[in-house]
Amino acid sequence: LAETLREWDEQKIDEGRREGRREGRQEGRREGRREGRQEGRREGRQEGRREGRQEGRREGRQEGRREGRQEGRREGRQEGQQEGRQEGRREVLCSLAGQRFGADTGAELAALLAGVEDGAELERVGKLIIDCRNGADFLARARLR
Repeated sequence: LAETLREWDEQKIDEGRREGRREGRQEGRREGRREGRQEGRREGRQEGRREGRQEGRREGRQEGRREGRQEGRREGRQEGQQEGRQEGRREVLCSLAGQRFGADTGAELAALLAGVEDGAELERVGKLIIDCRNGADFLARARLR
């Protein structure tokens, strides 16, 4: 009887160990899954941030290039229009000076005004065409600046 009780106790102990191992494995799996999910989320967030930053930089560069090209075209058109207006003003002034004071005066004025971009200077020369009585006086006063 004592032997049977001991065997029975050993069986119960073995069953307890097996049940403990089984419960331990189950608990370990649950904890492992939970820790794995947490670790996976953390790694996923890190990867997502990294990928998001890369995509954002790439999109930002593309958008910046596109905006830069548009802005460059717009500025180029504006500058071209401005330069065209200034050149047109110079041509009109040379033509008027040529009609009023002679072709030589108009040609000399063209050389004086080459590269002049200042609208105020061109306006000053236009007023001189009206104010001056002859080509020599006009050219002398036009050279003053």
